[in-house]
Amino acid sequence: GDSYLLKKGWLVIVIPSIIVALTAGISELEAYDQDHMCWFSKPVYYYSSLIAPLTIMLLFNITVLISVTRSLTSTSDIGLLRLARIIFTLSLLIGITWVFGAMLSFVDHVALQYVFAILVSLQGFMVFSANILVAPD
Repeated sequence: GDSYLLKKGWLVIVIPSIIVALTAGISELEAYDQDHMCWFSKPVYYYSSLIAPLTIMLLFNITVLISVTRSLTSTSDIGLLRLARIIFTLSLLIGITWVFGAMLSFVDHVALQYVFAILVSLQGFMVFSANILVAPD
């Protein structure tokens, strides 16, 4: 309910603020010194402010996905097709698609950009279908 959001909602502001503060502190605001765009000038700033938090989030999400999968397979006799569908849905919901976003940092390929854009755009639809269309009444 509302008390849960009030208790945990502050994390939405605090965690990104910590990342921004650490990046600004490490770089002393000289990281954004490119003339043609507002982007990091040195790789260390890029990795510390973008790739490190993304990697931490992905590791956490993969851990949750493995935990849920183990729980589903140990508590019920679930079919392989249904388990695959649940894993696919959970993967989209918890952001495994951002693995492709991380790969774009290292590989500049148009096909990978399309895969990333399509998968990320499906996240909203998957949240809708998991919570509204398929949810039991």
